[in-house]
Amino acid sequence: MQKNYSKKNYITRLSAAMVMVVFLLLSMMLTACQNGVSASSNTGSNGSTSGSTSSSSAGNSGSSSANTNTSSNSTTAAQKPTIPFVTIRMLDGDHGWALTRQSVLKTVDGGAHWTQVEAFHLGSIAPAADFMNVNYAWVAFHGASDPLGTYKVIRTSDGGVSWNITTITLTDADQGQAGIDRPHFISPTNGWISIGKAEGMQHSSMTIFHTSDGGATWTQLASSFSQSSGLPMSADKNGISFANNQDGWATAEYPGSTPWLYVTHNGGTTWQSQSIPQPNGQQAGTFTTTPPVFFGQNGILPTQVYYNSPNIDLYVTHNGGATWTSTTLANYNADTFSALDTQHVWATQSNGTAIYSTTDGGTSWHAIGNTPQPISELSFVDPQNGWAIGQSTSTPQLYHTINGGATWTQINYTIS
Repeated sequence: MQKNYSKKNYITRLSAAMVMVVFLLLSMMLTACQNGVSASSNTGSNGSTSGSTSSSSAGNSGSSSANTNTSSNSTTAAQKPTIPFVTIRMLDGDHGWALTRQSVLKTVDGGAHWTQVEAFHLGSIAPAADFMNVNYAWVAFHGASDPLGTYKVIRTSDGGVSWNITTITLTDADQGQAGIDRPHFISPTNGWISIGKAEGMQHSSMTIFHTSDGGATWTQLASSFSQSSGLPMSADKNGISFANNQDGWATAEYPGSTPWLYVTHNGGTTWQSQSIPQPNGQQAGTFTTTPPVFFGQNGILPTQVYYNSPNIDLYVTHNGGATWTSTTLANYNADTFSALDTQHVWATQSNGTAIYSTTDGGTSWHAIGNTPQPISELSFVDPQNGWAIGQSTSTPQLYHTINGGATWTQINYTIS
C-alpha cells in the first residue's frame, strides 16, 4: 500500500515586479499572435461546500460547467516513449492498468505492451489512482496550471474509451502544496478521497471528500481544521479506506505506546480514535499504520513498528474492524504491502530488494526472494503471479514473477 502524501513546501511566488514584467511580455505576444491564437481563461470552484465542478477534458485546468457528460479519447496507435510507471494494478494474468506521471495505460497481454487511454498535464504532485475492474477507474492529480488547493479527478466507466473530469477545491485555510491520496471506491458510485499536507513536528492536515455519483460531484465531509470532525492535526497521516458505506479508517505514522488509528461509523463525517493493542513483544515505538484492506468482515491492517530495529505486524479483524488483533512481530524493514486476500500478503524491503511474504495471515513471515531493483509497488493476481514496478523515476522498471515472488523477470514493455 502506497503512501501518497508529500512533504513539500509552498510553491515560491513571483514578486509583484516580476508578475508585471511577465504580464507585459505576454500581452505583447498575444497581440502579435491574435489572428492565430485563441486564449481561454480557467476558473475553479471557490468557497463551495461540495468543492467540485465537472467537465469532460482532462487536459484543462478547470471548468465552470458542472457535470457535463461529453467525453474525450486520447488513444492512438503511434509508438510512444517508454516511461516509468507510478502505479500498477493487474486484474488477471493478461489484463491490467498502469499510471505514469502523464498518462493512463492498459494492457491485455500481461504487461508486454501498454496502450495509452488518457493523458493529462501533471503538476509537481504525483498522481494516484483506483482501478476497480476492467471498466471503472479514477485518477486524481494536481494539474500543471491549476492553482494551489485545486485538484482533478478523471473517471471512466467504459474501460478508458471515454473520460470525464471533476475539479475539487479545498476551502480550508491551508491550501498549500498538499498531496492527494488515491480515490477509494467500494462500488462504481460510492467513494472517498483525502487531501493532506505535512505541517512538521509529526503533524499533518487531512480533508476528506465523498461522492455518491461515481465521482461526478464531491462533497467535503471532514477536515482536521474543524474540531467538530474529530480528525486531529497530530500524526503524519497517509490515507483512508472504507469497509462499507459507514465504516472507514484513517491511518498515520506516529510515536507512542500503541498504533495510531481513527475510525468513522457515519460515512466519514465524524471520526474518533480507535484503541488497538500493542504488537506482541513491543512496548513502545514509532508506529506506521496503513489503510486496512477488507474481504467481507475479514480485514488486515499492515503496520510498521520501529523501536531499536524495524519490524512489521499484520493486525487482523474478523468482525468488520470492530476489534483488531496483533499477529507476529516480524523483524523486517518493509514499507510497501500488497494483499491478495487475508492469508496471502507480500511486503518489500525499504530501499532494498528483498521480498517478504506470509501465507497464513501474518502468523509467520519469510524472506522469499529479491527483485533486481528496489520496488515501489506490487500487484498479485494469484499466489504465484505478480508484477512489480521499480522506484526509479527515470528508468522503466517492470518485473513479473510466476513463483510467488521467489524470482523476477524484467518486462521490456512498450507503450502506444
